[in-house]
Amino acid sequence: MAKRHTDTGIFDQQWFQQLAPEYKCFWFYICAKCDHAGIWEVNIPLAKFFIGANEIGDNNEILKLFGDRIVDLGNDKWYLTKYVAFHHGEVLHPNNNFHNSIIKSLDRYSLVEKDKDDNYVVKSEPGEKKKVVKQPQSRRKLTRPSLEQVKEYCKERDNEVDPQQFLNHYESNGWRVGKVTMVDWKAAVRTWEKNDKKNKQT
Repeated sequence: MAKRHTDTGIFDQQWFQQLAPEYKCFWFYICAKCDHAGIWEVNIPLAKFFIGANEIGDNNEILKLFGDRIVDLGNDKWYLTKYVAFHHGEVLHPNNNFHNSIIKSLDRYSLVEKDKDDNYVVKSEPGEKKKVVKQPQSRRKLTRPSLEQVKEYCKERDNEVDPQQFLNHYESNGWRVGKVTMVDWKAAVRTWEKNDKKNKQT
């Protein structure tokens, strides 16, 4: 007989607190009776019999009440959307025999998709696209120029920027542009060049 974990925090969640007692029992019943992939073969009369509650409504009423926590897969199959993630995590590993069994079950309903590491990500409903979280790109680090490099670039640009003044300015402020650390000193030279022209025009 399979043993299931219980979310003790469920009693603190508002959606559960607002359920009528018979629907609270119904929720625990389907969590206990679904398979290892969170798929329950729908049998409302049997559920009513075991929990002793005839007040439970029909399929549509139940699905509406539980919202996105239950998805109708058709053919009398309901999917508890957070079941697998709660028991096994959102990522399943095919080299784990138990996970592999869950993957095969979910794959029949397009409820998993492969990630870049050949593991499987659990979906909340068929056709759902999981967002890939991109790692932030590391900011380029500035290679501080020498006086000769600044002179050479100013000569190449044929501008009137004073290389020594430019170097002294940024050495004194820690090579920052405003509050941001500089990443391209040549771009800063071009800015000085542009500002120099504006000042002369003024």
